[in-house]
Amino acid sequence: DGVTGLKTGTLIEAGACLLFSAREVVDGEEVDVVGVVLAGPDHPTVADDVRTLLASARDDFHEITIATEGQLVARYETEWGASASLHVAETVADLVWGEVRAIGVVRAPQLQPGVPLPDPGSVTVRYGDRRVSIPLEWRGALEGPDLAWRLAQPLEAVWGE
Repeated sequence: DGVTGLKTGTLIEAGACLLFSAREVVDGEEVDVVGVVLAGPDHPTVADDVRTLLASARDDFHEITIATEGQLVARYETEWGASASLHVAETVADLVWGEVRAIGVVRAPQLQPGVPLPDPGSVTVRYGDRRVSIPLEWRGALEGPDLAWRLAQPLEAVWGE
């Protein structure tokens, strides 16, 4: 049943007990499971309970998609219609157990029109006790306004004052 280690015990106060570890294969990935059964009436019953626990644990593993290639992270737009956006560079998925909540943090850089875009960096996603850094990529460019747009604007909007 995939059990890789165990420690049995029997006490008057606790009945038949079993601490176990097992290696399961879920979606082609090996995962280690550790569990314990306490207060069983006898060791054959505890062994059956371990099988039930392992099947239950196996059923709660599932793959989540943390980020999808092309997913929009941030978008920059200028008054004259230039735009650049940060996107996820690659799809990232992971095998998790149970319910997982994720938090993503990205440091969006300050951009200057007409200046080359900086290194896109990455977005850091935390889920459960894990943290993954996912690379980002730029799409578009923030070019400065052309002469026609500048001439069509009031002077203070373009050059300040």
